[in-house]
Amino acid sequence: MGIYDDALIPGLRRLVKEVHKRGAKIGIQITHAGSNTTEEVLGHRPLVPSSVPRPRRPEQVPAELSRDDLQVITDAFAAAAARRAKEVGFDLVEIHGAHGYLLNQFFSPLTNRRTDEYGGSFENRLRFSREVSAAVRRAVGNDFCLFYRFGADDQSPAALRLKTATGPPPYWSRRGWAFWIFPAVCAALPTKKGAVFSSIWPKLSSPR
Repeated sequence: MGIYDDALIPGLRRLVKEVHKRGAKIGIQITHAGSNTTEEVLGHRPLVPSSVPRPRRPEQVPAELSRDDLQVITDAFAAAAARRAKEVGFDLVEIHGAHGYLLNQFFSPLTNRRTDEYGGSFENRLRFSREVSAAVRRAVGNDFCLFYRFGADDQSPAALRLKTATGPPPYWSRRGWAFWIFPAVCAALPTKKGAVFSSIWPKLSSPR
């Protein structure tokens, strides 16, 4: 299910209406796949923070996002959340910044090798997520329920660990967001030959 195009609004409106008719609330999750898609699906190279090759498809090297690209994506997040989600009547929106999708790729040092203001330090790697979140909040207003799903652990000693999640939550909570921390993501694991992507999920019995 998507909310990336106005053509999807009628179907989404019918879905929301049926859920509300039964006395329940309904939200929608929005995200950008980053490198978690293929050139065949998109018709062009996947767009990512840094051009880290995909190990399963090494011949497909994703394209690094420009600053202009980042603004386009930020605007798209805001449009999906505000104009479409609110128009069709969703009760909340969750931004998916975990499990190896684009916002998670920006935060992980394994997939973000940028040397500009969006890469390097903890604050810089978190910058794009914050810009997207701020744009979404401005678009929906202060009286709309927003969630942020945050990927906090790459399960790799050289990258994100759960303790790094102690920094981001206050930023969102001070701005009226609900915040979810997920302790495992789809990560790019460094090897001598480059980065290897591996899907890593916590055990279902994990209390995390």
